[in-house]
Amino acid sequence: MPPLIKKELGSNNGEIINTLVLDLTENSKNSEAIGFSPAKFALIKEIKDFNYKHIYNHPSIAGQKDILHRAIGGLFDYYLYLFEKYGFTDAYLYEAKATAHAFGHYVQAMRHVYGDNAALAKLIVADYIAGMTDSFAAQAAAEAVGIKLKFN
Repeated sequence: MPPLIKKELGSNNGEIINTLVLDLTENSKNSEAIGFSPAKFALIKEIKDFNYKHIYNHPSIAGQKDILHRAIGGLFDYYLYLFEKYGFTDAYLYEAKATAHAFGHYVQAMRHVYGDNAALAKLIVADYIAGMTDSFAAQAAAEAVGIKLKFN
């Protein structure tokens, strides 16, 4: 991670998130808009550029992109199938896979956000997958679609 990022935002995800949330709150409280301060927004752009160069497009994962796409696509299809089958009920608990149970808990917990609107199924699934950590996604992909992912 670039030294300026460590100095200004923090050296781990928790510190960075905390710093950015505090900045967002402070910068937005007397405004009609929600946004970061110009200094923190510039640092966010720097992190994004760093991540694309050193993580997302790093040569060591170039060969893994296809398997990652298949895994995420498989998870999307699996959770969409579950949602279309069970909707906002608690019937996910009758599925054999723990990842189905976890998704069911998410659907129940977020029901108030989505308002029982089954037309939002793809958004619900996308939101769930977007919130996964790498390790949880790897476990879910292995269990739900039989694809083993390895993260260094």
